[in-house]
Amino acid sequence: MRPSQPARIPTPPRRWWQEARTRYFPRLVMLLCVCGVIWLWRAVTGVPSSDGQVILVSSDVSGVLSEIKVSPYQPVKAGDSIASITIASTGPEQEPVVVLATSDGVVSSVYRRRGELVEPGEPIVAIAPAMRASTPRNTGARADRNPVVAEVR
Repeated sequence: MRPSQPARIPTPPRRWWQEARTRYFPRLVMLLCVCGVIWLWRAVTGVPSSDGQVILVSSDVSGVLSEIKVSPYQPVKAGDSIASITIASTGPEQEPVVVLATSDGVVSSVYRRRGELVEPGEPIVAIAPAMRASTPRNTGARADRNPVVAEVR
């Protein structure tokens, strides 16, 4: 005859909970943190780049930069007002000249500050083109690279 095996003693729920807290919960928290960091890294990284290509926004007139309306890493759309320039003249007071963005992107650098003299063709800001939504990341695909000069009205 075979000896009978002793009856199995059930594990109390308190012990199960203790094992879950010490073995499984830290691993779950670590996995969630890693997933969160990966999501943040992809969603909120620095300026989107396009192989070093930037669009320099400049003015066609000379004058004093009366207002700069953008800051670094600020997204802009084509037609957004970037700056206004007051033309120095001896005649009657003139309206400030508005400098507009001509393409979508993110401001990567601001070269001029309020009150500085701006000459025609000197860059005021640099805009890094936004990557196309359909372009997968890290494929080497480039955004539009048309040389653009700021539109002045």
